[in-house]
This record gives sequence, structure tokens and C-alpha cells, in this order.
Amino acid sequence: MTQERSDQRVNYISKCFLDIDGTSYPGLLENISTTGASVKMIDAIPQTIRCGDLCILTTLLLSPVKYSSKILRINSTHIALQFLEQ
Repeated sequence: MTQERSDQRVNYISKCFLDIDGTSYPGLLENISTTGASVKMIDAIPQTIRCGDLCILTTLLLSPVKYSSKILRINSTHIALQFLEQ
């Protein structure tokens, strides 16, 4: 999921969950920046998940954190997220 970025992503592998419309999907956080993240999904990505959907990313950095996010891109195994300002 390469593109020009406004900030640098940090490679960071951690278990995570994407909560979308009341359903929690397990994944692996692969990298993170101040504006977004890339998540490799554990299971197949359901066709009901679409770009533009809002979700909550929950992961463990130094402590558990939650990010309100929007899905930017989806491919066969990865979801790219944009964090929403709070």
C-alpha cells in the first residue's frame, strides 16, 4: 500500500481489531503514522466492508489505544486507514 505520504510511517506489528458496524474483525497492525495505519486482516475481508466506512482501530502500542478511523483502501488482505481528528 504505497503512496506519497505527508508523514512517515513506523513499522510496528501488533494484534488489533477493527470494529465496523458492531462487528469486531481481528488483524495485525503493520505500520502506523500520525494520520493513519495499515492493517493486515487475519480472515478474508467481507464484501460488506467498503472504502469510506467508519471504524474503530483498537491496538496495543505502549498501552491499549483506540483510533476513530475511515477506510481509505482495501486489497485482498490489507485495509488502509485514515485517522479522524477528535
